[in-house]
Amino acid sequence: KDDKGWSMYIDKQRSWFMHDSVHDQRTEGGIHQGSTIGVLLDLERHQLSFYVNEEPQ
Repeated sequence: KDDKGWSMYIDKQRSWFMHDSVHDQRTEGGIHQGSTIGVLLDLERHQLSFYVNEEPQ
């Protein structure tokens, strides 16, 4: 929980991103057993991306 950390929370009902202790982009719908979670760190673009079942979040 600092100004440099990023995270994605996801459960069976909802998901959201968290940065600098602020929740953002909360959406309904979550994951189910067997779902695949991915994180891509692109150092050249300075970009962090989250995926659920290969779909960008």
